[in-house]
Amino acid sequence: MLRFYYILGLLIFISISFSGCKNQRVPKGFPKPDKMAVIMTEIHIIESALQYGSQSHITTKETHGYYKNILQKYGYTYEQFDSIRKWYANNPALFQKVYDKVIINISKQETELGLLLDKEIKEALRQAEILAQIEKKSELWKSKDSITISPTDTIDKRVPFYIDTDTLELLGILRLSAQYKFLYDDLSKNPQIMLTAFYADSTADTLYFNITRSFQKNAAILDLKIDTNKKTTNISGFLLWQDSLVNPSVQISSISLKNLKDSVKTEPVLEVLKEDLLELEAELPAIIDYPSKKLKEELRKELRNMEPR
Repeated sequence: MLRFYYILGLLIFISISFSGCKNQRVPKGFPKPDKMAVIMTEIHIIESALQYGSQSHITTKETHGYYKNILQKYGYTYEQFDSIRKWYANNPALFQKVYDKVIINISKQETELGLLLDKEIKEALRQAEILAQIEKKSELWKSKDSITISPTDTIDKRVPFYIDTDTLELLGILRLSAQYKFLYDDLSKNPQIMLTAFYADSTADTLYFNITRSFQKNAAILDLKIDTNKKTTNISGFLLWQDSLVNPSVQISSISLKNLKDSVKTEPVLEVLKEDLLELEAELPAIIDYPSKKLKEELRKELRNMEPR
């Protein structure tokens, strides 16, 4: 009989203990488990960003500033939240629930972040493709993009060109560019690029650009602004205009003549998109890999440390 009452008493004690744990009340002013999980999620994410992201070099004082901003949003000071966290740590059953929710929250945010990044990358690539098509359509040079002029050539060694633009709508800037490499038997004097835009009213705009005479390859770029109030009928010029026609010897490559209709915006935007994509590609491991692996491992480690020994 005594054995029966002993077992009954033990079962009642266990039942009361389990019930007390299950119905553990959170002290007044402390966040309930769901809210605590939200706060802890934000804290762990900022910790992962500071430790593994691009700001891993920041000081302890700056780190506390990040925590302070999160806690202020929920109405707690750093000291208050430290007490709250210690209370939860002393109540492992509730703390287990909190961290289970934290892991769920992080997984959910990871999925949402992945979808957002995927959308942003696709949009950036779409914009880059549009700009690339604009740039491709703006190319007016249809001849060979490489020419070699030697002293024995019988052609016009100034390399003249003519492009009919009567059916085209040219706006903005005409950019003529090429790479020049002068050879050792070259006798050119004051070589230049010359570009002229002829208009329907028989007027014209002409621009010259001095070419660096070097035995190493050098780029030359000439930008001629078109008169937007006039219709451009044709473009002409010389790739090797000079004071004298005596025996030039030069390799001209990467020849291009483009109409930059939105020259102020198109190229900078394209460069910014390229830079953004490179930065995004570099940051993806820190943004996605940490929450999905390292953070969850650390959370589980922290829970294991709380288990009775």
